[in-house]
Amino acid sequence: MKEDYLSKNYTLEKHLKTLSETDKDYELLYSIWDLNKKNLTNGLNTISSSFPNYSVHDISHSMTIIDNIQCFLGEERIKRLGATDTFLLLMAGLTHDIGMILTYKVLEEEWDNKEIIKTLEYYSTNDDHIISDAANLILKFKRDNKNEKSLKWAIEIKNAVTILTAEIFRKKHAKQGPLVLTANNEIRELAENFYSKQLPSRFIDFLANVAFLHGENFDSVISHLYQKANGLKGDFIHPRFIACMIRLGDLLDFDSNRFNAYSNATIKEMPETSLLHQQKHASVKHMLVSPTAIEAELDCPNEKVYRVARTWFDWLEEEVDNQSREWS
Repeated sequence: MKEDYLSKNYTLEKHLKTLSETDKDYELLYSIWDLNKKNLTNGLNTISSSFPNYSVHDISHSMTIIDNIQCFLGEERIKRLGATDTFLLLMAGLTHDIGMILTYKVLEEEWDNKEIIKTLEYYSTNDDHIISDAANLILKFKRDNKNEKSLKWAIEIKNAVTILTAEIFRKKHAKQGPLVLTANNEIRELAENFYSKQLPSRFIDFLANVAFLHGENFDSVISHLYQKANGLKGDFIHPRFIACMIRLGDLLDFDSNRFNAYSNATIKEMPETSLLHQQKHASVKHMLVSPTAIEAELDCPNEKVYRVARTWFDWLEEEVDNQSREWS
């Protein structure tokens, strides 16, 4: 038992708790993190209902990103982090995908937008027939607008709306994140304002930037964020470092359990793009994330799956290369 315990990673959460116990100035940071972790878990776990055909983006995804960062940094480097850096790393892992929490009000606004017809027409010619069929079904229903004896169309429409909602918001969820964190009063109320009233407002603004930048190119991280800034009670934070860690931890969440079969079963049929990503994750045969190495081996006999995996490897290699240059 002792040997198993020693083999576990030294965690960012444990580090923040230790700092809060040794310096009372940082008790506030640990308390706010603990409250947000419990509260936002409820919000993040609703994401699968809006994105049933996508890889898991619930609380387990956030915690896996944090775990990947811990594996990559290792105990020695984690212990060099200040309290506010540690707090913001944890919070950024929790909030980077917050733009994927879609309440009824958000969906109503999107589907009531005067541009929605143009959006559906765009998706109606998508190469993935599941997506194009969904768009064409809704466009046809709008054109016909006839009463039918059977109500089967209602579940077909629901399925089509689910598919298209996921596709619409997937592309803009990183841009949606800052809106949720800083301007969506409904989510802020549900999240108890992220318990942030006792912290500088720039911390929430920074988390909004990290959520936005995890979907942008690497150069945007450098142009949008400072390398160093003041933290809480006399320590310092490193905004670029935190944003880079979230991007890297996100890319490294590629193990074979990223899809939830129960969620997948709530839609009629999986789009091809989702199937390819599912097969990519299922093809993982080896992975290692440590302070000295990042390794991955995938078995991709399917050419399309191989291309998806190759794109993922290219992203990972580019991210590591860019971050290495930034830190050198």
